[in-house]
Amino acid sequence: MSQKPKSEPRMNVLIYTVYAPTKFVGGAELSAKTVADGLKKFCGAKIFSMYSQIADGAEIQTSFDGHIFIDKPSIRHEKIGAFLRENQIDIVINEGWYFYQHIFRAVIDRFKPETKLFYVHHIKPGSEAYWKHYSFWIHFKRFHLKAFRLGWWHLTGQVKYVLGKKYKEAYDASDKVVLLSERYFDEFAKLAKITDRSKFAAIANAQTIEGYFDMNDYADKRPEVLIVSRLRDDHKRISIALEAWRKIESRNEAKEWTLRIVGDGPDAERYKRFVESKGLRRVRFEGHQPPTPFYKSASIFLLTSFYEGRPLTIVEAQQYGCVPISSDSFAAVWDQIADGKNGFVVPFADTDCLAQRLVRLMTDSPLRQQMAAAAIDESRQYELPLIAAQWKQLIDGEILTEKIAD
Repeated sequence: MSQKPKSEPRMNVLIYTVYAPTKFVGGAELSAKTVADGLKKFCGAKIFSMYSQIADGAEIQTSFDGHIFIDKPSIRHEKIGAFLRENQIDIVINEGWYFYQHIFRAVIDRFKPETKLFYVHHIKPGSEAYWKHYSFWIHFKRFHLKAFRLGWWHLTGQVKYVLGKKYKEAYDASDKVVLLSERYFDEFAKLAKITDRSKFAAIANAQTIEGYFDMNDYADKRPEVLIVSRLRDDHKRISIALEAWRKIESRNEAKEWTLRIVGDGPDAERYKRFVESKGLRRVRFEGHQPPTPFYKSASIFLLTSFYEGRPLTIVEAQQYGCVPISSDSFAAVWDQIADGKNGFVVPFADTDCLAQRLVRLMTDSPLRQQMAAAAIDESRQYELPLIAAQWKQLIDGEILTEKIAD
């Protein structure tokens, strides 16, 4: 009797995001759409979307095979369960909202126990402790005025304690916990107070803009340093970059170079006042614009954030031969930048070191061009087919596949 060919594992994937996954909402939603596109295009998967909110004016993406709106996941067990059954969902991926992970586990166990459940953490573990709205939520919900009197850093420690409990709850409820880098395994485990790390996996975010800079056109690059960022100083710390730039201008170095800042946010006016008060003449605020043309023209990219996960702005800059200089404020930076080869990594908030690295790149054209070519090569590991293949391999290792009988 001839054997029937083995079938490919069934892959019906339901991805949860807080907001409907449009490319104009947030990182988790953009990542969800990118993963969905990759699994559909390169792996033949059927992808469904589940979300709890719709951003004003946002157009829901139509690349999904179906979607379900769940305004209150905590009480919509039957609706979610029916969707799992009707669409034969093999795996649920929760993009970033660990508060609901135990709810999804309860629904799966009740309605479709064979379905696997993943949790994806898009940021550096523990960085939520520095979010103002998150800290105040913990303050009012958990600690009231007593914690407030103990001071900000104690409050941050208490927030991390609560975070750790939520991390552990999400870990226990999951079949896999996907982080942006293996370097974050220890940080997540320490906060969650877990010793079992068998559920961890590391998958980076895929490129979200297309194309690469043609190094044959490198002579067209301009003497520009570029920042692409939300202008919010408690997170992005553009103030550090401006202080380093003040030192460069005060020493009258690299006089032909300009700092261009693309983006907007609540601290934009504060930054502009600093530039005016210090008499800085070579800083340009470009506002919120598509960044690709700026990546193409700029020669150096700058990131001075207090924390990040694995920022796509570094990948985008590298794609276009814009040599990155980044703070060492997040462990995954060492996955993205080989210091001195395709960019520089500097100590966080060390404006003297930052200014020195900037001047070195600005005044050494051969080094800058060499590093630009290496940066482009580095960025290719984030191509969507490669990231989609990593997701498929992870999913294939978890979902149940039926053996084809003779």
